[in-house]
Amino acid sequence: MDRWLDILKDEPSPTIAPTLHHYTDAFGVSGIISSNSLWATATQFSNDVSEIENSVSVAMRVIQETWKSTTGLSPWERMLVEHVVHLLSTPLHSFGQPFIVSFCEAGDLLSQWRGYGQASGFSLSFKSLNQDDELKLACKHGFRTGIKRVIYEPNKQRARLRFLLRRLIKLVNGFAFKPNSTEGASAHVELSVILVLVMTDWACSVKHESFSEEREWRIVTYPKGATLNGVHPQNFEGVSVRPTARLLLPYMSVEPLPGKRLPILEVRCGPSQFQEQSSRAMQILLRNHGYNNLPITLSTVPLRT
Repeated sequence: MDRWLDILKDEPSPTIAPTLHHYTDAFGVSGIISSNSLWATATQFSNDVSEIENSVSVAMRVIQETWKSTTGLSPWERMLVEHVVHLLSTPLHSFGQPFIVSFCEAGDLLSQWRGYGQASGFSLSFKSLNQDDELKLACKHGFRTGIKRVIYEPNKQRARLRFLLRRLIKLVNGFAFKPNSTEGASAHVELSVILVLVMTDWACSVKHESFSEEREWRIVTYPKGATLNGVHPQNFEGVSVRPTARLLLPYMSVEPLPGKRLPILEVRCGPSQFQEQSSRAMQILLRNHGYNNLPITLSTVPLRT
């Protein structure tokens, strides 16, 4: 793991997030304000499972380009290829899947109101959520919680994965011991964790270019126990379940530092025939939970709900 972090030292510094907007419905906004936390949902339960299928398709093409043949590869690199291909064919929930919170750079976007707001939509505006490479929020039971911008351009998606694969190859080819040695067995365990994190981090940052108007960012975290120690019921500490109209959703809480409030700049009430009523009720909700004097605005999108 230390060797891997050293190899990644030449990575560009993460971009500071601009003001971002989180879209949700009345149940969601009530839960966020009353709990003073955001809810990161298990990726497997995301609104569009085709996102996962798209990322796997892109990844398989890059892998085929990178390793057109396994002839002449070192034993460690052959093992790397096998592990990456196996990982891409494994359901996310089998190894402590990532949990995500989605944001949009636009705070009053028609497609977002249709997808998330429904008849009682709201968007919460957040000032910059990261500083000096660190996320300003934390997930108590999460592992490697961070924020990333979604990549929509196919060429950039493939370039990012090629960068990661080249560095994984450098990592394994730097091992001075054999895979079947005592040291190799220990390295194999850590390599498996690195692969899960690297490949799922990448998959969480790519999306089909048809969604590019969203300009999405994501907070990504992992169940610490399940990611490091394997998928067992006792290793999902910190994962809760909440009901929606359609199904039960596993989620993890992402919170500000103790004694702080979520860095909300503004609340916008989505397009509906009850905008004014929603605004008045929102004032009460915010005041009751210590969010005083926050601006409440109304969507200007002429959407019928």
